[in-house]
Amino acid sequence: MDNNIIIIVSVILSLLLFLSMFFSSTETAMFSINRYRLKDLARKRVTYARVTLKMLQTPSRLLGTILIGNNFINIAASAIATRLGYEIYGDTGILISTISLTVVILLFGEIFPKTLATQYPEKIIRMSCYVMYALTKILLPLLVLTDKTTALIIKLFGSNENIDSKKQFSVSELKMVLHDSSTQIPTGYKEMLLSILDLEERDIEDIIIETKNIIGINLDAPIEKSREVLLKYQFEYMPVYHRDINGTEGFLYIKDAINFFLLTDKKEQTITNLKKILKPPIFIPETSDLFKQLTNFVSKHNTPVAMVVDEYGDVQGMITINLILQQIIGHLNTIATQSSAGYQENENTYILYGKSAIHDVNKRFDLELRAKNAKTINGLIMEVVETFPKGNFGFRRHGYQFETLAIRHNAVYKLRIKKISATDAESEN
Repeated sequence: MDNNIIIIVSVILSLLLFLSMFFSSTETAMFSINRYRLKDLARKRVTYARVTLKMLQTPSRLLGTILIGNNFINIAASAIATRLGYEIYGDTGILISTISLTVVILLFGEIFPKTLATQYPEKIIRMSCYVMYALTKILLPLLVLTDKTTALIIKLFGSNENIDSKKQFSVSELKMVLHDSSTQIPTGYKEMLLSILDLEERDIEDIIIETKNIIGINLDAPIEKSREVLLKYQFEYMPVYHRDINGTEGFLYIKDAINFFLLTDKKEQTITNLKKILKPPIFIPETSDLFKQLTNFVSKHNTPVAMVVDEYGDVQGMITINLILQQIIGHLNTIATQSSAGYQENENTYILYGKSAIHDVNKRFDLELRAKNAKTINGLIMEVVETFPKGNFGFRRHGYQFETLAIRHNAVYKLRIKKISATDAESEN
């Protein structure tokens, strides 16, 4: 074969190899790029992003264009290489050209361009999207024909061509996405998003302020007593009740209380007038989940606080929107609220309150306390000791040393928890 012909054929093969690289890299880049970033760029009127999104709206046609181009080029290259090998080496040249072209296409037409495209999808798309858009328009009649043929074949095999490929993520799938995107989402944002998803799995009773810990105003007491309670605690809102918490008549907000007790004439400071400035109480079931209640606080209720009742209508505690928000963004350093988990004493030691929810303590201090049925630290301790001692005591459990510091009304009020080494943990009771 003439040398000039060999050179021309070699140039054609090189061009076909380049086109194979183009289609392979474009395919990978188009289907691996971050869609959310692409949409953000499109909203900013970045041209290549808008063109790419338009093509991705019909992925079957985009993929069809790429496959038609790539297969045509690879088959053409194979035919030319086979002919060239036969002309130079005879029958042996067919085998040589087949092996050589397979290796070359595998390395430079598949592995290299696709690896490059996964690392730099945006750059690849920026260079190739306009060519691909033009090709989808040119090949449109052929693409429509292939789409209809494919749909017919799928139907013959009993599959549903209308199956929704954009099904909503389940909560567990969303959590997995967030865990896998650790390098793309800042840690703080990721933790907040995970906390929001956790709300549906947690009941209100996990974080309520129990009735014995609620500070409120008793309407049966003198008005001076109400003023003393308000000035002493200064909570953002307090329940106001007759006799006991089950007789809650409403909530007194701190701003209304200040106006009433400090700016109103003392003669007007009566129980009757106090009841006039109360916000109506909201009662919710203890089985409600935190996400539903947060939604209700925002869109349904006019107050950020509610009383939690059991199936018999008895008040079990109080819930506020701040307590739910704390599960998402951590402790709120705003006006005082009726809740506190404790604090870290040193590197491995923590001072906690028995009423604190186990989930809150684990999240706030990155611990791994576990209980069978208990929701609070005090409940966990009761599960372990079973009978309640009169004085302070200590024990080891699940890699932690527990030491009670204060006991009130047959319940642990305050305790110290310390992480212990693996060697010490082996000697747990």
